[in-house]
Amino acid sequence: MSVHHQIVFIDEPHPVLAQRLMGLGMDCRFLYQATRQEILAQLDHCHGIVVRSRVRIDRELLEAAPALAFVARLGVGVEHI
Repeated sequence: MSVHHQIVFIDEPHPVLAQRLMGLGMDCRFLYQATRQEILAQLDHCHGIVVRSRVRIDRELLEAAPALAFVARLGVGVEHI
């Protein structure tokens, strides 16, 4: 049985990123318009998060994602993590 890691996209990256991750069998979820509360409610099986700056990656968000292995920050800097 193959494992499909769930990747949550909070902000929209270059389309190639999502295409390649899906090509590797990742389960990509696109939450570009979701509120913070809606995002928090969908993180229980999340393996990775792709974010720019719309949502702050703080303790509350990290605790909502117990399976989280990585946060990919689009752009430059880490002021939102």
